[in-house]
Amino acid sequence: MPDRRQLLGLALGAGAAGMLGWGAVNAWPPRRAAGWLATRVTAPGEARVTILDRAGAVRFERTLPGRGHGLARSPDGRVAVAVGRRPGHVAVVVALDDGRPLATLAPRQGCVFCGHGLFSRDGRLFLASETDWAGERGLIGLYETTGWRRVGEWASGGLDPHDLVLSPDGRRLVVANGGLLTDPDAPGTVLNLDRMESSLVVLDMADGAPLAKAVLPQALHQLSIRHLAGTRDGAVAFAMQYQGPPQDAVPMVGLLAPDGRLTLLDLPASDLRALHQYCGSAAVDPSGTIIAVASPRGGLVALWQAASGRYLGRCDLPDVCGLAGGGAAGCFVAASGQGGLAMIAPGPAAAAFGTAPAAARWDNHMLAL
Repeated sequence: MPDRRQLLGLALGAGAAGMLGWGAVNAWPPRRAAGWLATRVTAPGEARVTILDRAGAVRFERTLPGRGHGLARSPDGRVAVAVGRRPGHVAVVVALDDGRPLATLAPRQGCVFCGHGLFSRDGRLFLASETDWAGERGLIGLYETTGWRRVGEWASGGLDPHDLVLSPDGRRLVVANGGLLTDPDAPGTVLNLDRMESSLVVLDMADGAPLAKAVLPQALHQLSIRHLAGTRDGAVAFAMQYQGPPQDAVPMVGLLAPDGRLTLLDLPASDLRALHQYCGSAAVDPSGTIIAVASPRGGLVALWQAASGRYLGRCDLPDVCGLAGGGAAGCFVAASGQGGLAMIAPGPAAAAFGTAPAAARWDNHMLAL
């Protein structure tokens, strides 16, 4: 593995630096959560979407046709979309006032959902990460939000697109291409470990044209970039999963700066090992200044200061993955796949939170409302 100091300051491809210069802040404005949206599985195995209030109590729950993964809220706060687990065939539109299902989305023939999506800034489009298995390429599926019809697609610029985030002005889309080519008949089987190329790709929201692409060095080509979170200063935090040898000590979290610089974040060797080469989600606190990354395999949440990249420590919680900004600056709500919610902040202690069923097996992601 290369020395980390050789990786700091990695830039986007030739001619691309500066294309991310969306500069001014506050597209991800600091916001105290008024509640949370999550998906879970009940003890009998029923998949549900759950709306929690500010105190962590269940306001509404509705049954889903299958396990959920990523969640997205419309700009007007009226609806949200719960995307099925990868490889997914269904995404469900729900009303946020009472959780009732409004529509069901499906990818086109030969495609599957890859777990995440988001709304355009004007709310007219829902964009979903997808894979065209027959064509072995990543796509961004476009769905209009009046009739919820699929109206087009863009190339994602890589294989296995997963998470998405908008630039502060809403004019550019950042795509985490995980780089994995999987077998349609055995989706857990990776076919291209020797030639993986994960990337962060920037697309123009006007027409999907590629503007920039950041790729990790060849020595780290088996790192898969999976999850994204936008900070207050316009940077994008990214969390990764490693497909290489289990003994390798590789960086797992990074920052893409507005000017295109790519930085990999430090943490103590013991905490790096504790991640077990797997990060399952990323989030920022309500102030947009603290980054949190959850590792369900490691049973911990690691935190950094966004502006400086300084490591703030870890908080232990078994099988933690769901993560969203909490009710105040510096706080997060975290959910365990074994059941239970916790309120966390920089420091080792996690405080039990809310009155949701303790037996709820929470899925991978949460969304602050």
